[in-house]
Amino acid sequence: MANRLNRNNVDESAEDIHNDVSQLADTLEEVLKSWGQRCER
Repeated sequence: MANRLNRNNVDESAEDIHNDVSQLADTLEEVLKSWGQRCER
């Protein structure tokens, strides 16, 4: 059976992507803070 995209699927996918990007941004922020602390030593 073909996988049809409907509005709900698109909205859910967009929300998943948004959550993933937010998590990546948080992780990147933590890494940069960690590197900044190492450079201060």
